Amino acid sequence: MLRLVLSLNFLSCLVFGSLFVLNSAQVIKFLSFSAAPIVIQGAGAILLLFAAHLLTAILRKNFIKWEILYFSFGDALWVLGSVLILLFSSWIGSYQGIIATIAVALLVAAFATGQFLLLRSQTKLS
Repeated sequence: MLRLVLSLNFLSCLVFGSLFVLNSAQVIKFLSFSAAPIVIQGAGAILLLFAAHLLTAILRKNFIKWEILYFSFGDALWVLGSVLILLFSSWIGSYQGIIATIAVALLVAAFATGQFLLLRSQTKLS
């Protein structure tokens, strides 16, 4: 089950990272994004690196505890960043952009929680 959650997280990072890097102009238009395009492209590059790391963990026979915790923490940072952007900036100016940001943050929160709880149930962390 942990491998499944990591795989879904990988696919999400790969899709959004590619979209952000390769089609940042459309993402900016959809979100009514008011920050510099490099912010979207940079987020996309980070997502692609995160996806590559997730893939190495998925392909490995055994999971490494600290690595799964790192993935959960990284996902939690994404959620926190999304919340902060929505609350304290005007970077996302469209209704559909706000809804999409919330939806993606909820999905990423589910990945973070699932990874942590599945790791905890498999390793008996306290």
